[in-house]
Amino acid sequence: MSDQQIQLMPDGPDEHPDASLRREDWESIRILNSYRLFIAIALLVAFLADVRTVEFGVTAPLLFYTASAVYLFAAIAFAWTIHRRVPDARIQAYLHLYTDLILLTVATYGSGGVASGLGTLLVVPIAGAGTLLAARHALLAAALGSLLLLGIESIRAFRIDAGAAAYPQAAVLGITLFAAALLAAALARRSAESAEIARRRSVDVQRLSALNERIVQHMEAGILVVDPSGRISLANASAGVLLDDPATLTGRRVDDVAPGLVAALDRWSRDGRTSPEPLTAKPGANRRLQVQFTALGEPGTLLSIEDARFIEEQVQQLKLASLGRLTASIAHEIRNPLGAISHSAQLLEESEAIPEADRRLTGIMLAHSRRVNHIVESVLELSRQRGGEGTTVELAEWLPDFARQYAHDHQLGTDRLRHTAPGTALRVHFDPGQLDQIVRNLCDNSLRHGRRSDGESVIVTLCAGTDREGHTWLDVRDDGNPIDRRQVDEIFEPFFTTSHSGTGLGLFLARELCEANNARLHFVASDTGNCFRVTLQAIDDRPRHHG
Repeated sequence: MSDQQIQLMPDGPDEHPDASLRREDWESIRILNSYRLFIAIALLVAFLADVRTVEFGVTAPLLFYTASAVYLFAAIAFAWTIHRRVPDARIQAYLHLYTDLILLTVATYGSGGVASGLGTLLVVPIAGAGTLLAARHALLAAALGSLLLLGIESIRAFRIDAGAAAYPQAAVLGITLFAAALLAAALARRSAESAEIARRRSVDVQRLSALNERIVQHMEAGILVVDPSGRISLANASAGVLLDDPATLTGRRVDDVAPGLVAALDRWSRDGRTSPEPLTAKPGANRRLQVQFTALGEPGTLLSIEDARFIEEQVQQLKLASLGRLTASIAHEIRNPLGAISHSAQLLEESEAIPEADRRLTGIMLAHSRRVNHIVESVLELSRQRGGEGTTVELAEWLPDFARQYAHDHQLGTDRLRHTAPGTALRVHFDPGQLDQIVRNLCDNSLRHGRRSDGESVIVTLCAGTDREGHTWLDVRDDGNPIDRRQVDEIFEPFFTTSHSGTGLGLFLARELCEANNARLHFVASDTGNCFRVTLQAIDDRPRHHG
């Protein structure tokens, strides 16, 4: 039997609002038994001490003494059963109630009936019944008590004298018992309703707290709550990832977990200002963090931690979106006059009336018109960028076909463009048109901007395969001079170029198209050349959606 809640069988629609005796109800039973024990001892002591001011046991001394002694032993026995919680609560409540009714009525009869005043001792047990049991049971107990009081007065009238019966006092006491039962039942019902409201609110608070904790734990931003002593009192999973600390953060000192945050926290605590510059949590850490502080009062300070790189990427995307719309509108305006200039230059070049020196100028005009047109096309392609319509691509078949077509389009021999088809089938999920565009951009980048120290032409090699972790890759390699390591982080930025004739959009556009197809484009450092690797999504790695 649980200490927290003892189930009682329902009594019907008018039963106690709570059909179970809770821990506090057991406490009420214990208090009532303490009252019972005190009354029993008081009655016995007053009888045995022969107190003259009270007439206990005046009518039937032996009967009064026996009832008081049994009442004392019953109270002691009830104390043991209450401690053991055996039998169950409902049986004990009834047993205690009817023991009180019988033994206190007998003691009242032995002391001269209702006139002795002992009948008022029944009020407390009846009120206790109204608190612990259903209202109808409390009223039943009040009715039985009233009948017992009237019964002992009838016995006194029959055995002693009709004038000795105190029927009016018995009636008043009976009314008092009913009033006590009703009042206690009403108070118990209201108390139960208040307890139920408190329980429901407690459940709501617990659910809301659990929901808040779940939200905090699943936030992408890292959340730390640091108390005034510098100890972490709350941390979510993202905070551990951003701080590169897989261990539990709660309870640890912030200067042990992330020393880099301490100086920023102290600065904010002094002047309320947060440095806009990203910081690192630990010496030598590569991840840069952006931290915001919020005062929580007594709990301490809330730290909201985000990856600065992610924020920078979002800002970059917003800039590019605005730039794309602006450049697209400018490019559309340029194309019309550019077309007119190019067409006029072609007509001049075809004219037989212009000198040869002027014809060379028209060639320059056409060359630069084509260059500007290429820039315009790149900008428009950037602004028209959309997600890929993925399908299954077999790299073992696609790679040789692409190499032949690219070599034909650019009039390259096998000495300039080589390919190594994978020996096994490599099926990936990708938009074929965008894969073609990506690899063309990478090949164009190597052939146009690649340089060799010996002055020979750069050789481009295409190959594909899988790494040790099972990821499928496609490489575009060249044997040109390695890219300056200081420029590796910038080559994928838009409009970055090392050539006066480049647009700086080829690699950026290739990377954006890769991301649109759940792939990744990155530079692989090498001492003998350059390698751009596209890590693709193998067909077996595609997420499966279940209805």
